[in-house]
Amino acid sequence: MNSFISSDLFLLMLTTGLFCLGGIIYRRTRLALLHPVLLTFVAMIVFLQTTGIPYSRYQEATRILDFALGMSVVALGYLLYEQVERLRGSLVPVAVATLVGCVTGVLSVVYTAKAFGAERMILNSIAPKSVTVPIAVSVSGPLGGNVSVTSVV
Repeated sequence: MNSFISSDLFLLMLTTGLFCLGGIIYRRTRLALLHPVLLTFVAMIVFLQTTGIPYSRYQEATRILDFALGMSVVALGYLLYEQVERLRGSLVPVAVATLVGCVTGVLSVVYTAKAFGAERMILNSIAPKSVTVPIAVSVSGPLGGNVSVTSVV
């Protein structure tokens, strides 16, 4: 039974199933705390802790989702490129919104971790996580962070 629960197919199906269930719950309640990504995140943490399945095993089993996420980022970039003419007139609002979003992302992660008592090295490792992993890894080292933490978290 334990090998079935830790199998690639089960972990992948559980993740997608929990996300779909979270989507149903969110559509019915419209509560931000019941967003499908947050519900799936919390449910998977509880499941992995309860079953003793290491995160590295889960990450290996769901690598197809990481691949699909990477493809969706590329697709979003392409769609943005296709709309560049429409965006030219809105350059200032888009730039301001992007800047505010980046600053908010970094500050919320750092202050949340700080509130939970994270060490300075951990804070320096997770601060650059609002950008892509290659950039975050190159920024983390000079900040005094641990590059392996930056690339995994």
